[in-house]
Amino acid sequence: MDGEALTDVVSEDVNGLDDLPDGWDRESVLEYWSSIGGSWESAVEDLTDEFGEERAKELASAMKDEVLRTERWRNRF
Repeated sequence: MDGEALTDVVSEDVNGLDDLPDGWDRESVLEYWSSIGGSWESAVEDLTDEFGEERAKELASAMKDEVLRTERWRNRF
């Protein structure tokens, strides 16, 4: 298990959906996140072909913000 899975889920006023394409909602993000294995790295890898590497990283970050309801994980790097 990687350290990413140990990140606490907290309830903050974070809306990662603001940075996602129109039509994406929390339910679709959670479904997608689960389908790709639930990691930022796997999301980036999956999205890169369609969006390019930089945008894939942005989208993966926004999704992880939404899944965890926090941006605190970003300070871990």
